[in-house]
This record gives sequence, structure tokens and C-alpha cells, in this order.
Amino acid sequence: MTPTSWIERHHNRFRLRVRVDGRKSTLGTFDTREEAEVYLRAFRAEAETGAIENPGSLTLRRWGEEWLARRELEGVRAVGKERSVWRTHVLAADFADWALDSIRTRDVQDWLAERSRAPARQGRRRGAGMEHVPTNRSVSAQTVKHALRLLRQALDTAVARDLISTNVAKLAKPPRPSVQGELADPWTFLSLDEVHALTTSERLSERERLFFTVAVYTGMRRGELCALRWNDVDLNDARPWLTVRRGATGPTKSGRIRRCPLLPSAHTALQRWKELRGSDSGLVFPNDRGMVFSTTYDFGWSDRR
Repeated sequence: MTPTSWIERHHNRFRLRVRVDGRKSTLGTFDTREEAEVYLRAFRAEAETGAIENPGSLTLRRWGEEWLARRELEGVRAVGKERSVWRTHVLAADFADWALDSIRTRDVQDWLAERSRAPARQGRRRGAGMEHVPTNRSVSAQTVKHALRLLRQALDTAVARDLISTNVAKLAKPPRPSVQGELADPWTFLSLDEVHALTTSERLSERERLFFTVAVYTGMRRGELCALRWNDVDLNDARPWLTVRRGATGPTKSGRIRRCPLLPSAHTALQRWKELRGSDSGLVFPNDRGMVFSTTYDFGWSDRR
């Protein structure tokens, strides 16, 4: 059966509409009626032959692929991280394979509640690749907010392209952590005893101990340390230092380059690591392929903290 289709005026432009199974969808919006009519004739011809898919079946999964590809072409920072969050959390939603215009705010709210209870996953090396296994902690509130932000942005773009009329994710809010949870898991810094236990633990490899030592005594973020290169480290200066230029996927979080003096513990750790590596070029802490570690890899921190 050929779907009913027509052209209507919309904000001084011309919108091509289609009705499938009683539901209206927008195929596109054009500057002139002539452009819309050309597309309408082509659409009807294709629909008659069955050469096109159900026009009302643009799912969140399919739209997400297109939206992320566009962001990559536009040079959006950290799109690799966005893909990971989208794949792991947004596509875990029950509505991932629903038509965009069938998703409701209550569906998004249910998804946020489910994600807040879901176990976090940790990247681990397995042979030449990585696997993600569940941990004994829940997905962080920050990750849930990031996933919601991506969904809102994707649906905002869909609204701008007249694929849907409203962004149903805008009114959805992540559930607030319980007071008990907030009191039981506050943000804190390591005590001196904890720093000593971490940097001397026999449960860690020497590489992991040295990595954590440098992190603790420089205050560098994990991504910044993973992206650090030897040509930004001076161990021989009277006052040893390093320069923080980038994070794991792009510029630093603040967008600024900073110079960091090396305290004795960090200096000693980097000297030892340089001896073990036998190299003073490229990344300071590369993965086994000589590249930057995945953004989900935390040197086993979540299993040992």
C-alpha cells in the first residue's frame, strides 16, 4: 500500500509530509514548492515499486548513527567518547529501535532510572583487544547526565530537520541520588596512608604503581597522563617539569596548556619508568600497541580502590 503524502507550508518553507498507519511523519523541508514537488514525485515513484523502506520507521538507532557521523565530519571534539556513551547507554534503552516520533518523555524517564541502577562496565585487555565487564558499582550520575545530554542533542537536531516536532528528552531529568547514597559515597581525596598503600601495592604491576604515583603527585587527569609525551617531560632540568597539552581525545578539559613542576616522587617514578621502557620518545604511558589507552581503561583502579 502506497502511503499518503502531501506538501504543506511551514514557516515560509514547504514541508513534505507522509501518513503511515495513521501516524504523520516529515520526509523533509524545502525552500521552494518546486523542490518539494520534485522530491514528492520521486518518493511516490519509489513507494509504488516498494524500493524504499517504511518512511515512518526512522528509529533512534538509525538516526543516532547519522547524527554522530555528522558530528565527526564537523570536527566535534571527543566524538569517540560520545560514540562509546551512545552505544553503551543510549542504545541500551527499550526505545532504541522505536520510531523517533513514538518516543515519549515517560519512556526517557524510565530509561534514566534504569541506567542509574545499571552496573558500570570496566574495560579490560583480552588478547589483542578489549572487553567490557560489569563491576560491583552502578553507572555514575555524571555518565547518566552525559547520556541524557547526547540524547537531547540528537533529538534537538532531529527537530531542526523537521523529523520530529518536539524534543521529548528536554523535560526528562535523571533521578536524584538518595541521601544515604550521597553520604555513603562522598567525593574525597586519598589520605597519606592510602597514597602509600596505592603506590606500593603488590597487587599492582610496576607500570600501574608508577602511573598512579605520577598521577597523585602531579594532579594530572587520567586522560592527560595517558596522552603525555616524552618531549613534554624534562627530567634533567634543575627544576624538573612537564607540560600538559592535551587529554586522551583532544585538548585538556579547561582548554589550556599548563606547566607542572615535578615533585620528587613523580620525578623518581618517571625516571624509573623511562629506564624500564628504554625509550624517551612517543607516549609516556602507551598501551601495548603504542597508542593512547581507551577512555574506559583505568589501570584497574575500579577493582582495587
